[in-house]
Amino acid sequence: MGYPFALWTLERLHKAFKERYGVHLSDSTIWTWMDEEGFTWKRQQSWFHEAERHDPEFVAKRGPSSRPMGPHRPVCA
Repeated sequence: MGYPFALWTLERLHKAFKERYGVHLSDSTIWTWMDEEGFTWKRQQSWFHEAERHDPEFVAKRGPSSRPMGPHRPVCA
């Protein structure tokens, strides 16, 4: 079973192990395995919050926004 992405997140790794092996792995187990294999985690670079600075035509290209962008707030259920 292949996956349609080249970059992995903890969430994606959890899902893949659950689908393939029927087990849930803790974050610490994944971190340990990755460290033992010599993999390093990199923080995804985000420029989107400053898109207008990087592309002055960003707003025109994006089109109308469905909601105002601002600080993310936790969703309470």
